Amino acid sequence: MAIYAQFSAEGFVRGFFHCAPEEQPAGTILITPEQWEDLYQNQSLRRWDGSRIVVYAPPIAPALPSRTAKADIWRRASDAEAAQIAAGLDALPLRKRRIYDDATYLDHSDPLFAELLAGFIGAFGQARASELLAASA
Repeated sequence: MAIYAQFSAEGFVRGFFHCAPEEQPAGTILITPEQWEDLYQNQSLRRWDGSRIVVYAPPIAPALPSRTAKADIWRRASDAEAAQIAAGLDALPLRKRRIYDDATYLDHSDPLFAELLAGFIGAFGQARASELLAASA
């Protein structure tokens, strides 16, 4: 009995066949028992490069942007904190106030978020500001 493997165009295992050499399925490649074991145990982490098995490192997904839903800030704030936040927002220049009012969430990579965070830290301290502006789930 021999072991044959079938690979996708990208080199990933599509199937294994244990059969006599004269029964080799079309489009398969003869592999050793050691190669079969490696491919079987590491199917998503191994590829066939046309001549040998190579380690495959899947691409790392980019980190999702951190965002805070504005409604979450109000839910997290006490009534006294909410009044303080509202007063601070009312004091903003019209352009910044409109940006805040029209957004449904706050993107942590936005330069205006850094300004908002600085204002929250000044008003509530680092720990509480971090809690109020924590990324939403």
